[in-house]
Amino acid sequence: MPPPQMGVNFDTMAFKKGQSGNPNGRKKGSKNQRSILWHELGERLTKGVNVERLLKELDELEGKDYVKAYTDLLSFFKPKLKSVEYIETPPAYDLSKLTPRQLATFEKLLEKIETPD
Repeated sequence: MPPPQMGVNFDTMAFKKGQSGNPNGRKKGSKNQRSILWHELGERLTKGVNVERLLKELDELEGKDYVKAYTDLLSFFKPKLKSVEYIETPPAYDLSKLTPRQLATFEKLLEKIETPD
């Protein structure tokens, strides 16, 4: 057991190790504090005088400086997408192990799915 730190006594904790203090978890759709603060910052930057000032500053930039400033600002409001690597997964079932009767039944089912009535 790790030694107590910052006044925490691990012997008398209210929850078992690995158990959450909130078993139901966060409500779906609720935002964490960081998301709320970023939203408020965005609101402040895009309201009234701040927008005019920001646009004026952007208009004074040229070339690479303009593009860099624009993309840097954009990343605060539109998060970058992560690249995804496609990994081909093997089929869930090995059809070569089916008996001829099972294969015929499977093919009939596929025909019904592919050709609606």
